[in-house]
Amino acid sequence: MQLKSEKILCLLLFAIMAGFAVWGHFNLPDAPVAVHFGPDGQANGYQSRDVAMGRMPAITLATLVECLWILPRFLPNNASIERSQTGYGVIMLAVTALLAVCFAGIVMTAAGKAPDMLKIVLVGTGLLFILIGNYMPKMRRNWLMGIRTPW
Repeated sequence: MQLKSEKILCLLLFAIMAGFAVWGHFNLPDAPVAVHFGPDGQANGYQSRDVAMGRMPAITLATLVECLWILPRFLPNNASIERSQTGYGVIMLAVTALLAVCFAGIVMTAAGKAPDMLKIVLVGTGLLFILIGNYMPKMRRNWLMGIRTPW
């Protein structure tokens, strides 16, 4: 499975997240950072600055490595996912973008800019589902994603 442009864009988004994390480590005060927000948009979960700046980029990198490089190599029928690689790449790019936007909101909140995290998450998730809904009907039967899995 190729996905060269999608891999490059995903890694670029990860690099931007890592840049935000480094900036946050050196510029934010050493105080708890809000990382979880309730349904009312108010922060209800906190972590130390260093954990908060490292966790989301680490999760994003682990997801990218697993889904773009490792998982496709272990599929029983690798050719079947190649017929759906455009949708797979676009969905991975959209998930990475959503994680990057949410992380940027967390860093901005810690910096005192306080965006409306509820709107960010709801609009981002809605756009992700619209994108997934657009590409799912175009997916071929495969072992990795979609409702029409061989099982």
